[in-house]
Amino acid sequence: MAQRAQRDRAISKIYNDFLNAATEGAIAIVKGSISPLNPTEQRKSQVFVYNLIFFSYAIDSYDNFSDMTQSDQNPSWTQANHDLSGLRQLQVLEIDGLHYVASAIINYRGHRIIAQSIIPGILNNSELSSLAEYGTVDEQKTIQSNEQFHTLMKKVAGKLGVQVNKILDAEGKAVEIAGCVEIKGIRGTDKRCYIVDLQGMTPRDANFLGD
Repeated sequence: MAQRAQRDRAISKIYNDFLNAATEGAIAIVKGSISPLNPTEQRKSQVFVYNLIFFSYAIDSYDNFSDMTQSDQNPSWTQANHDLSGLRQLQVLEIDGLHYVASAIINYRGHRIIAQSIIPGILNNSELSSLAEYGTVDEQKTIQSNEQFHTLMKKVAGKLGVQVNKILDAEGKAVEIAGCVEIKGIRGTDKRCYIVDLQGMTPRDANFLGD
């Protein structure tokens, strides 16, 4: 019990330090004090690295959510909130061997900035597909299902009561995926299994009678 309390205190301090650094970085980005990694892109598409944290804007993309949102709503805020909710669920489950990135959402002067810790090796690799071993990174044209990732994700699906499904890729090949195919499993250069894009961690409640 004492070891668990000590571990929780250490984790709490790490997250507090991360949140302070993320807030400082987000404010500096909105004020224009930090140079982006891709300066030729439009402002909302620019990404940044500050204090070993990766920053990006929460971008509105109504076309991707046309079946579930109206023009007066903000899908990017909803998507970011669900991603954070999925992260919280993973923290509670504590699946041994499955790792995730520290994340924070900072709202400042009308901008929403997403801050994430960096998966080892991901910034040195321009092709995310070479690191991705689970889910899809190209809108389901190809679907990966590494055995180690799949075993870990089946544990997640079992604890959350989520189905294991077979998804068809662009060539019609069936690939077994636990949970949402949009969740990405990435192997860091430290050989650990990380999962990102957790907004689809749980499906919509079939009993919900809304539009």
